[in-house]
Amino acid sequence: MIKKHELLNFDVPLFVAVLVLSVIGVIIVTSASLPYTVDSFSELVQAISEMRVNYFSRQLTWVGVGVFLMLFMCTFDYRDLGRLSVLIYIVNLGLLLMVIFAGQEAMGAQRWVQIGFFRLQPSEFAKIAITITLAKYISREDVKLNNLTDLIVPGIHVGIPMLLIFLQPDLGTSLVFSAIVFSMVFAAGLKWRHILICVGTGVLGAVFAFFKVLSDYQRSRLIVFTDPEAHYLGAGFQVIQSKIAVGAGGISDGSLWGKGLFQGTQSKLNFLPEAQTDFVYSVIAEEMGMIGAVLVLFLFLFIIYRILVIAVQADTFGTYICVGIAAIMSFQLLVNVGMTLSMMPVTGIPLPFITYGGSTFLSSALGIGLVLNIGMRKEKETLF
Repeated sequence: MIKKHELLNFDVPLFVAVLVLSVIGVIIVTSASLPYTVDSFSELVQAISEMRVNYFSRQLTWVGVGVFLMLFMCTFDYRDLGRLSVLIYIVNLGLLLMVIFAGQEAMGAQRWVQIGFFRLQPSEFAKIAITITLAKYISREDVKLNNLTDLIVPGIHVGIPMLLIFLQPDLGTSLVFSAIVFSMVFAAGLKWRHILICVGTGVLGAVFAFFKVLSDYQRSRLIVFTDPEAHYLGAGFQVIQSKIAVGAGGISDGSLWGKGLFQGTQSKLNFLPEAQTDFVYSVIAEEMGMIGAVLVLFLFLFIIYRILVIAVQADTFGTYICVGIAAIMSFQLLVNVGMTLSMMPVTGIPLPFITYGGSTFLSSALGIGLVLNIGMRKEKETLF
């Protein structure tokens, strides 16, 4: 039962910002999936009906389910999840193991399991599960992060699911876990010298993995952004077409409005691969210009800001959860937008609430619902 003062603490600005992003996502996913440009509502309806897959109705369904999940997550005390942290961790590992032994393969990766009518991507929900369980562990009174040895348990805690996701293979999502654990131990007060040692170790580990663990295909995707033209007919094609889409929207010369909704040609003429998923921000830039591109960034920054405000107001457990969710949002925003502009490696990381897909949208909705829950039951007031 939600108490009156808890309902009054519901963060309406955060909720509205997520709704606006979700609506933009439905529009852009629909536009990216259209077989041709349209100039009227009747042409839009006709084009949607000619889609090989009805992305519009599917994404709209995920938005509806996601909004329900966000509101449902507010109906109970989030501290109850702490008492279920062991169960959450075990179920999470079970789903990730199910992907390896009984998962469905698509586009060279085995990341999904079929549960009824829904094709679930457990790695997306693992981000929220690990945020909850790690927050519960480091918020315990008997857990201190004063020495490097104190990081062994958190490292193992995150490392096991991270490895299982890497083996799918899903390099992008596994990297998100690094952002989660780093941000949370930083918030827990890890000393700067220990942070620098961890960063140095991480860099050395990344270099070793790059040369000794990753396949040639994975290595090429990680470095192609530095010179995509040198790989025009290979791994660089996506990045080049993405940059063309961004330039076509006028971002490079300061054009405000772009080509207009449903008028982008890069996706319509199939020059931009995966326009509704990996490179959805390129479609935003092409069709909505500087105004749309900046608006989306502003909404994300506002959402992250509101999450951090709630983090300041919460108890220790709630604070760490909020920090973890903020890290997920920030990392995915940075990498997804960066790879469309050839500033970051192409790792397939989705843009929350915008990228097409049920698992990615619902996991983001669960994360925001959890933050709203924490905000409703905040312990402190701030000036923000």
